Amino acid sequence: MRQDAEQAKRWAENAVLDLQAQSRFLEADVSRLKQAVASAKSDLDAEVARIKEEAENHAAGKEVLTKSRDVLKKHCKLSNTEKNSGTCGEADSALNIANLGLAKLDKFLATYIVDFTKLTEEQKADVEKTLKLQGDSLFQANADLNRRKDELAELASDVVTAKENMRLAGKADDALSTSCGPKASSMEDTIARRKEEIEQLKNAVKVLDGEAFV
Repeated sequence: MRQDAEQAKRWAENAVLDLQAQSRFLEADVSRLKQAVASAKSDLDAEVARIKEEAENHAAGKEVLTKSRDVLKKHCKLSNTEKNSGTCGEADSALNIANLGLAKLDKFLATYIVDFTKLTEEQKADVEKTLKLQGDSLFQANADLNRRKDELAELASDVVTAKENMRLAGKADDALSTSCGPKASSMEDTIARRKEEIEQLKNAVKVLDGEAFV
């Protein structure tokens, strides 16, 4: 009984250790996933803000380029409809190319931020799904750990009870050995005493017979 209780207690202790390790791993993983979700949102917000700021800078740049072209056309008396040549014409063409380049870049950035947002949201959703699963696993692991701890406490109590029962059984055995052991008459001792008593009685009869004869 005692050995069974101690064996069950050792198994429960090992189960508790395993569940504690599992719980620590899941806690670390949940923390990492939460950080990943927060980082994904932070990175997306930062990228959206960066693209917005860049678009605003482009708008300001395009405004400067447009005004520069207007001043150049007015100063050089360039025509808006005819193809102009010479230094003023080349300068106006360069300003126009720069303006078109910014417009093209704005179009690319608009497409990029949409794709980036979509990809980030998909990755964030995957992480949140994994986080949900790991969170549920952590909850179950902690529930199992608490149950195992309760079982371990009960088994530890059973071991103490079994040890106490063994101690009491030992005391009872000692008491039994003392009361029913060497001090008690054995069958051989009883027979020997009976024979001795019979001999004594025979001798007594002889003595009485002798005295009666005299």
